[in-house]
Amino acid sequence: MKRRLACLPLFLTFTFVTGEMFAQTTYKIPLASQGNRIELAVRNASAAAVSGVTVAVRALPRWVQVKEPVRKVPPIQPNHEQSVTFEFSIAADAPVGKGQPLDFDVIAPDGEKWAKQIIISVAPPDRFTLFENFPNPFNPTSVIRYALPTDARVTLKVYNVLGQEVETLVDGVQSAGFKQATFDASNLPSGVYFYRLQAGNSSAVKKMLLAK
Repeated sequence: MKRRLACLPLFLTFTFVTGEMFAQTTYKIPLASQGNRIELAVRNASAAAVSGVTVAVRALPRWVQVKEPVRKVPPIQPNHEQSVTFEFSIAADAPVGKGQPLDFDVIAPDGEKWAKQIIISVAPPDRFTLFENFPNPFNPTSVIRYALPTDARVTLKVYNVLGQEVETLVDGVQSAGFKQATFDASNLPSGVYFYRLQAGNSSAVKKMLLAK
């Protein structure tokens, strides 16, 4: 008797926020998130038990990392279903607001395949944020990270304690997401410096210590 398997709809749960579905069956995922989960149920529509079924993820973008891309489905009794759960993370540099397909293959023991696809979209950070540079104190370089909730014209400048500009690290339009810039103070004396981020109408200032 020929096996008949059916790939059921996906059930999505997210660690950081509740899964939000919008137009075109696209699921919104938090940027730089971990512990996101996709649950895929497989139904055995035949009159005989089926074992040895696997589900594999394929053709992922580099910014989606799946903990176990191939999962074995427990034996499925006639007219029953079993599910497998895939855990994945989204990198901080993932593109924001663009639909990305995730493809799954349900593979029977004889090699027959069924395909399932979902579309995800990475949500931007929910607020403008300027983080503390790392390391701090530093010598001679430090990384400055910040979050942009929308596309914006961005400037990131470094000043000394007299308010004099010593370097412009960023000056241009940037897309929403997590960003970073490296400040190299090899040619500057030890002391306190300030870095100011301006993105659209939002701005923030923090200080850092160069210790040579």
